[in-house]
Amino acid sequence: MSSNSNTLTFRSRIDWWLAAIVFGALGSAAWGVGQELLRKPTTGDWVAAVVTSLVLALVTWVFTSTQYEVGPVELVVRSGPLRATIPIATIRRVSASRTLLAGPALSLHRLEIDYGKYDTAIVSPADQAAFISALTARNPAIDVTA
Repeated sequence: MSSNSNTLTFRSRIDWWLAAIVFGALGSAAWGVGQELLRKPTTGDWVAAVVTSLVLALVTWVFTSTQYEVGPVELVVRSGPLRATIPIATIRRVSASRTLLAGPALSLHRLEIDYGKYDTAIVSPADQAAFISALTARNPAIDVTA
């Protein structure tokens, strides 16, 4: 967790096994493409190399940049090229979750944030207690079931 003025930044928790599976699969694909390029490369091999490199860069960006910023009035969720802003006043509930739903969470140790009328965000801050504390300090009406 880091802080600047009134904003607290929480890094995503990263499950080692999830990183191993994702980067293992991408590494395997890159190895295969590299082996083909060392032989007699075709246009398709070069296209595969570019696509594999772009996917690897995107996944690396997601793994290195996923974070949650609790500001004075809003929660900003960042993950690679994606950014979502949630007004803290609209957060109704924060609960522990092991859902497999897609979200900017790099761990299965997740929190489900219900906000607005029907909206949900899935996050996985490394320090869940401090994250929840930061949210409830700004909105004491949040129902916490973590």
